[in-house]
Amino acid sequence: MKNIIIYASMTGHSKKIAQAISEKLGIEAFNIKDNPKIEGYDMGIFVSGIYSGECKPELIEFAKKLTPANIKSALLVTSSMKEMTPEKLKEALTANQIEVMKDEYTCKGGFLVMGISHPNKQEIDEAVDFVRNHLYQTV
Repeated sequence: MKNIIIYASMTGHSKKIAQAISEKLGIEAFNIKDNPKIEGYDMGIFVSGIYSGECKPELIEFAKKLTPANIKSALLVTSSMKEMTPEKLKEALTANQIEVMKDEYTCKGGFLVMGISHPNKQEIDEAVDFVRNHLYQTV
């Protein structure tokens, strides 16, 4: 199975999660700012923070240009202060016939609050395990 990680990060949290998944699972990760060329992937793992209720607009616009020739299915990993889902990203992908997996992982986002930084090691490990388990189940 050929997989790719695509991330958008404003504060560095999503980058940290994407890089951990990349390093531990051997999946290449690309920052959306680099305008990665995507062709022939089975699974796209999209990692983004949620800002004002949605993923970064650049990631949504990028997703609108994708087709099943680029990515057949998508798995979403997000970080947010609240339990929120990236609806516009899902809509952009499904509108182009890219299957979005039902399960998604959301960990806490946000800045250092009360001495606790998010995402912390446990949350990053959980994100890696979520992706690993999902990829194993879909093989």
